[in-house]
Amino acid sequence: MITLLQNKATNFFERVYVENPFLYELLKISITYDSFIEYLRIFIEEQLSASAIAFAYAEKFDTVLFQQITWKEQGGVRLLSYIFNRKRTVNDFNYGGRLIEIDTLKFLWNDFNNIVTDTNEALANELIFTFRQFTGKLLPQKLTDEMLKELINKHKSGTDSEIVAIRKQNKDRIIRIFIEKIESGEIVRPNFSFPDGILFDEKYALMHEWWNDKSFHLQFAIRNVRLLKELSGEVISSETIELFIRAEKAGVPFFVNPYYLSLLTGKLLPSMPYADMPIRQYLFVSEELVDAFGTIVAWEKEDIVVPGKPNAAGWILPTEHNLHRRYPEVAIIIPDSMGRACGGLCVSCQRMFDFQRGNLNFELTKLKTRLKWSEKLSILMDYYEKDSQLRDVLITGGDALMSSDATLENILNAIVAMAIRKRAANVNRAEGRKYAEITRIRLGTRLPVYLPQRITPELITLLKNFRLKAMDAGITQFFIQTHFETSLEITPEAVNAIEMLLSAGWIVSNQQVFTSAASIKGHTAKLRQELNKIGVINYYTFSVKGFLENSNSFATNARLAQELVEEKEIGIRHSREFNNIDFYESTDKPKFIRDFLEKYNLPFIATDRNIMNLPGVGKSLTFRTIGLTSDGRRVLEFEYDTHRMHSPVVEMMNKVVIVESKSIHDYLKQIEQWGEDISVYESIYGYGNGVSEKVHKIWNYTKLPFEITGEFSNFKYPEEGA
Repeated sequence: MITLLQNKATNFFERVYVENPFLYELLKISITYDSFIEYLRIFIEEQLSASAIAFAYAEKFDTVLFQQITWKEQGGVRLLSYIFNRKRTVNDFNYGGRLIEIDTLKFLWNDFNNIVTDTNEALANELIFTFRQFTGKLLPQKLTDEMLKELINKHKSGTDSEIVAIRKQNKDRIIRIFIEKIESGEIVRPNFSFPDGILFDEKYALMHEWWNDKSFHLQFAIRNVRLLKELSGEVISSETIELFIRAEKAGVPFFVNPYYLSLLTGKLLPSMPYADMPIRQYLFVSEELVDAFGTIVAWEKEDIVVPGKPNAAGWILPTEHNLHRRYPEVAIIIPDSMGRACGGLCVSCQRMFDFQRGNLNFELTKLKTRLKWSEKLSILMDYYEKDSQLRDVLITGGDALMSSDATLENILNAIVAMAIRKRAANVNRAEGRKYAEITRIRLGTRLPVYLPQRITPELITLLKNFRLKAMDAGITQFFIQTHFETSLEITPEAVNAIEMLLSAGWIVSNQQVFTSAASIKGHTAKLRQELNKIGVINYYTFSVKGFLENSNSFATNARLAQELVEEKEIGIRHSREFNNIDFYESTDKPKFIRDFLEKYNLPFIATDRNIMNLPGVGKSLTFRTIGLTSDGRRVLEFEYDTHRMHSPVVEMMNKVVIVESKSIHDYLKQIEQWGEDISVYESIYGYGNGVSEKVHKIWNYTKLPFEITGEFSNFKYPEEGA
């Protein structure tokens, strides 16, 4: 009988000893911590002795080996990883970069020997489930097609009649309040004022007309807590309002347009009061963000740019705020225009660091294009033209479609002219010395979601005409890269916006941020399915970036890996048979996808990759858990993604270590508050290792008819420590 030791951690750790008598015996016979570790290592290696592959993987992180070891062996490998990485020090940037020592199994030793240590249930659960995996008691959940269908059907779509009715109710409330405020003179907008003498019904009808105008939503956007509280009715709790008041005082930006505010459902959908949590988590600030604002550090090191000097990825950029680059083939343009703003603020935004610095903001009148932007644009085009590897232009911000049609057209025309010059210059270059030519253009925008009224016939004409000109310049791929977070955002208005964009001959792709609210089982599968129905293909499913400021919305990388294996897997079947060439040329993309799904009996096409944007350089989901903090947060070591081209810097860089901002235990407690049965998530603890998926062929660049140079221009290895 195990004696219950009397310290505060014992109640947590006792289950580890009870379930694993061998562990209790090893602890009992060990005189020192080092002898315990040696006994445990020998025991684990004996259990794994039948698998040479598991041994090899434990010693060397190899994705091919990982895919060959069993689920049970992964538990043993993780325990060996804890042993091999003990006493290693890492920086915890959730707490100012403080140095912490990893020594995961010492928590067990200390507890057994009644040495008081600052531990908790989150840490104990990690160890309990790791030993369960090692001993074969924890199994992965295998979903059948029918089980996945049930999970998907738990979630609502923005086109469901019940949801449409609630949004109509919200819209009516917002419109009536705005009528009162315009009448009283509290709100004055010269472009949106009532003619003298008109009746209420006429004002009401006029407001409905204005609702379809993008300018109305930007000019009437909610920027303060008082108006937010008034317009939202009972949808937003008093606790959330109090937090917004604190955020306002702290200087956290806030901007939501009336249309997007009307999408909240909350208590208006009593059967599913938390259904709109993915929307709320994007709109509502968290305590962690409010507390951290002002001290947020850049997650992506390439965000820190000094013109003329290499960034963290080694790329030398011509301006400080207009170009973002981490890969050889693509650079991001952030224009000095309204495109530096968005149609709303996503509180877990990767660019919150730039909002904090003032580089991005919602002062729309101050962001109108100035004369010097044309000079900067010329410099940027020269950069693309004279770079040996760049072939992909991604315009974002902010948001690419926040720029006016005139500004956007000016940028696109400059790209075409540059592409023609770059192509012509290759005529005089020898085979093997030629530069990559521009073959892809992408517009990064969330406006089909935030503000579908922006998608106008005039914009579609612009995009159609540009595509025709660009094809003559050798550009063959045209993507609108949008950002639906939940199927509840797929409203009738959004569906119409997507239909219009597809009619311009552009492909619409989606990247979702895998927030804790979006990570509910079946939620992301439902989003993939609903997007496929309207002709949208999925590109990335991103783990939440950032440190403690984004911990509220962080779902853990283990959950992202679990979603890939246990839910997304069914949509991966036959996805390689999806003909990207035929899809590109199809004039009816929703039908093309629908026919493919029916042919292979698939719920959706899994063309997206579950991935983490690393705080170093690049993306990856190839990781192993090397330790745990005293409060149960995982310490992950990432390998770089081997399925894409990287900056040469990667060859000289160490693996990337991330201390997660939230424990799995705390994540599960969070979703339990939203009504989830967390027992069906239990296998999440077994995902201590991950591997990056291959890039689906639909995202491959158009093959050039020549071999490009292997030389890199605009590149220099950054100084050590920079």
